[in-house]
Amino acid sequence: MGQFAQGDTHVVMLVRGNRVLTAGVGETLENTYRIDRIEASKVTLTYLPLGTSQSLSTGGSQ
Repeated sequence: MGQFAQGDTHVVMLVRGNRVLTAGVGETLENTYRIDRIEASKVTLTYLPLGTSQSLSTGGSQ
């Protein structure tokens, strides 16, 4: 996983199998996850089928 900024827009890069997925806040990945927040140290997303929130550590500083 990684992230970068394009101007004021932050984008996260996630790997699933052999595919690299990129998304910004509010975008949906494979109709399953929605990116809710991108911070330096974590990405918060919602697992849409159950409506549950999950966080992934990015390893960045807070």
